[in-house]
Amino acid sequence: MAFEGPAGVIGTLTGTLTAHTTGEKFPLTMVEIHQVEDGMVRKIDVYTKNPHELAAFYTRAEAGTR
Repeated sequence: MAFEGPAGVIGTLTGTLTAHTTGEKFPLTMVEIHQVEDGMVRKIDVYTKNPHELAAFYTRAEAGTR
């Protein structure tokens, strides 16, 4: 879903990550803010809903543990 506003274009993204090593699934929610000037994207800021939980998911996936 995307919205155009004074800060540029704001989009919300949802999905599920799956670790190949463990099969663990992680629900992902992100917001992206795209600053647009002269019809070109000049900057993108990305925010995740649970950054600490996402980091822990990647740590577990890399270690091959749940």
